[in-house]
Amino acid sequence: MVKAYGVEQVFIVDINDFRLSEAKELGVDLVINSKLEKIEDYIEVK
Repeated sequence: MVKAYGVEQVFIVDINDFRLSEAKELGVDLVINSKLEKIEDYIEVK
């Protein structure tokens, strides 16, 4: 995974709960279902 290259935090945005669940099992730090949540509530937009 990308964390081996020094990435500190990994997040994924999707509308498919199965894919979000799989990503969480693979070690993704933050999963966001964009049908239910606003991405802006989780990340700082510059």
